[in-house]
Amino acid sequence: MIAFEVERKSFEKEKEFLRNQMTAEEKKIQDLKQSQLNEHAKLLKELEDERLKLQEEKARVEIAKTLQSRHSDDSGLSRAEIDAAVKYAEEAASESEKQRQRFIEMQRLYEIKRHELMDQENSLRVKQSELENSIFKMKQREKQAEQSVKQTKKTELMLMAKYQSLQKYTMELSERETKIAKERLDVNQEKLDLQSQRRKLFETRCSLCKIGEKADELKGIILKNPTDFDDINSANNEKLNLENFSSTSENFETLFNQELQFLPGVDLENVPNIADMSDDYLDSDLLMLKFDILNSNRNK
Repeated sequence: MIAFEVERKSFEKEKEFLRNQMTAEEKKIQDLKQSQLNEHAKLLKELEDERLKLQEEKARVEIAKTLQSRHSDDSGLSRAEIDAAVKYAEEAASESEKQRQRFIEMQRLYEIKRHELMDQENSLRVKQSELENSIFKMKQREKQAEQSVKQTKKTELMLMAKYQSLQKYTMELSERETKIAKERLDVNQEKLDLQSQRRKLFETRCSLCKIGEKADELKGIILKNPTDFDDINSANNEKLNLENFSSTSENFETLFNQELQFLPGVDLENVPNIADMSDDYLDSDLLMLKFDILNSNRNK
C-alpha cells in the first residue's frame, strides 16, 4: 500500500509536469502561429505595395516608351531625357524583380516555418496521446489497487474472525482444563476419603479381631466353668450372646476379607498419587467405596 501510494504521487507529479509542458508547448505553438500569421500578413502587405509600385513603374515605363515612340522626331524632347526615363524604367523593373525574388524567399521561409510548426503540432499530439495512455493505465492500476485493498480488507476480516474464533476456542479449552482440574481435585479428595475409610475399616477389623479373641476366651471359660454363674440359664444366655457376637464378628470379618480380595497387596502407607492414576482405576476405587458403605448399612 505504501509503495503504491508513493508510485501514485510520483505519477501525479509526472502527469502534472507533462500537462504544464503541453500547455507551454501549445502556447508556444499558438505564439508561433500568430507570429507567422502576422509576418505573412506583413509580407503580403509589402508584396502588395511592391506590386503597386511595380505597376506604377511599369506604367511609367510604358508611358516613357510611348513618349519615346511618339516624339522620337520631336525636337521639344531631348534624347537625354528619353534615355533617363528608359533607365529609370529599367531600374524600376530590376527593383521589382528583386522584390519579387525577396517575396519568393520569404514565402519559402514561411513554408519552412509552417512545416516546422506542423511537426511541433504532431509531436505535441504524440505526447498528448502518450499522456492519455499513461493516464488510462494509471486509472487501471488505481482500480486494481482498489480491488487489492478491498480483497486485503476482506482477508483481514476473515483472519480477524478466525482469530476471534481461535481465542474463543482457546478460552473454552482453558475452561475445560480448569473444570477437569477441579474434577481431578474432587476425585483426589474422594480418593483420600476412600483411603481414610479403608484405614478405619482396617482399624475396626483389628478391634473386632481383639474382641473376637476375648469373646472366644470368655466362651471357653464359661464352657469350662458354668457353675461360676448364678444359674445355668444365665450361663446359656451369656453363651448365646457371646456366640452371636462372635458369629457377627466372624461374619463381618468374612465380608471384610471378601472385600479385600478385590485389592490384593495394597500398601496403605504408599498410596500412589491420584494425578498418576487412570480414570478406570479411580472408578474402581469409587465402586469399592460404595460397596463398603452398602456393607456397613447392611450390617447395621
